[in-house]
Amino acid sequence: MRLLIAASLSVLLQACSRTGHTDAPPAINSKMAELADDGVNRLNMADDKFQDTDWGKVNLPGKRLELIDPVRIEDLRFHADGYVIATIGTKEVLAGPIFYWKVKNGVLLLSDNKNFSSVFSELSAPRVETLPASDAKQIVSVTAKNGRQLQYTLSQRR
Repeated sequence: MRLLIAASLSVLLQACSRTGHTDAPPAINSKMAELADDGVNRLNMADDKFQDTDWGKVNLPGKRLELIDPVRIEDLRFHADGYVIATIGTKEVLAGPIFYWKVKNGVLLLSDNKNFSSVFSELSAPRVETLPASDAKQIVSVTAKNGRQLQYTLSQRR
């Protein structure tokens, strides 16, 4: 409900500014301040459906991460012994490497060797979807080393 109110107020304020009304009525300003105090992000409402977590809470062994992307394919199946069975590529070209994985300082590392001297992928700041999810799948949003935001479906390994 708070998100709906915040979105409505945000739209109203944008409409006021487009029509030359730069000052919002005091009631709207106080409601916006109240919502800000409650931690509601009015600038990016889509982010409100995700909650910060860490890789330990995600509990990767026995799980599968599938990249949500229209072009790239990345399917990662995590094993408790530190291996990741991967399928990576595009719809035209696929590869099936076996990586090693570990979490170091809150960052999920994937490497082609046990000493992690070369790292294939670094994923940090996992955020789990807080909306009602099915028991089978959940969405995880992460930050790649280059700063790009990626989303994966998280499920039990088949």
